[in-house]
Amino acid sequence: MNAQQPLTEFEQKQITATISNLHTQDNRITDAPLWLVEELVKDYGIAEGYTDYYDWMDNQNEHAIVTDKALVRRLNALLRDFRELPSRYERVGYRERWQFVTACLTEQGCKDFIARDGHNHGKLRIFAAGSYRNEEYRAIRKMLMLQLDNPVILHKVPTECSKKFDALEKDVEYMIDQLHSAGPRDSTPESLLQAQRRSLQLVLDLIKQARVC
Repeated sequence: MNAQQPLTEFEQKQITATISNLHTQDNRITDAPLWLVEELVKDYGIAEGYTDYYDWMDNQNEHAIVTDKALVRRLNALLRDFRELPSRYERVGYRERWQFVTACLTEQGCKDFIARDGHNHGKLRIFAAGSYRNEEYRAIRKMLMLQLDNPVILHKVPTECSKKFDALEKDVEYMIDQLHSAGPRDSTPESLLQAQRRSLQLVLDLIKQARVC
């Protein structure tokens, strides 16, 4: 994104909400927490005796994990009673761990992400991680919190004001075009016309600059 590109209305509202949440959220007894969304994943292939967790794998269905609860109960009963198991099924050990998905400045940011993208993941959780010695993150977080009483970066031109800028910009551009198309007149020296053009061009430049200040 161009560094001069102004904040959109949505982005401005998002930052304002983030700053408010930084001041009001429960930090879960964590100093300057970095909020994480994590997904519970299973690492298969753990040998017998190294885990207490097992699933059944269907070797005739691309090694898919059996999710039919009734079938899982039947396979477990066969194993418990030392009875012969169907050859297509294999018991595999696994370990669970929480895998990083994304990071946010606030807990609400994590909740919003889960609401938008949670359907693409399995079981998710929100975790407040410490930011000790992460000076970059802590400095940005502190800067945002200071904006509540001393707004510096959130002075995007309001929507209604922006509409007035649009109208003014069009009017000035129209007047410049008229001056360029107008020839010398007896009552208006060419030097004066040039001065008017320069003045209007300066006004137009100031209008455009004000949009990104």
